[in-house]
Amino acid sequence: MSNISGNPVDIYDAALKDGLRANLLLKDAGYKGVGVFAGKPFAKGEMIEMCHSILLEWQSKYQRDASISRYAYVLGCHCDPGPTRPPCLFNCPVNGTRYMVPLGFGACYNSAESEEEANARYEIVPDKLLIFYIAVKDISEGDEIVTWFGKGFYDAWCKPMIPKGAKKK
Repeated sequence: MSNISGNPVDIYDAALKDGLRANLLLKDAGYKGVGVFAGKPFAKGEMIEMCHSILLEWQSKYQRDASISRYAYVLGCHCDPGPTRPPCLFNCPVNGTRYMVPLGFGACYNSAESEEEANARYEIVPDKLLIFYIAVKDISEGDEIVTWFGKGFYDAWCKPMIPKGAKKK
């Protein structure tokens, strides 16, 4: 797969045309549980994985399930705020909050411990129900692929899992 750039719809069409090889491994990631590891080198800008996703609509009972919301991506609002209503990001009074739960290895990517340590990023294409994972650095075969989900996510979900005295790999 070539480097990723441009319109997400063009990227989607190219990915379907070229296909994606299964060059990822699920392996033990220590205290983090399971993680996604590179089965081959990935160059900066290269697509790692394209995951189809399941959409959880506003006020779905599953949105309140911590075991699902931990792995879901919250979609921002894309409605037109209009002149009398400010733009809303997540709790839209018109469209509500929507979540996407990735299929494939998408729910198994771990968070880096900081934004600088991430070797991948994700890009959500809500209208196609897709999440792309893209290398932001060169990744060697055998490296864990980690992205940055933000400080709030890290502090809530990742930090409490770190055993006292654990050393970075």
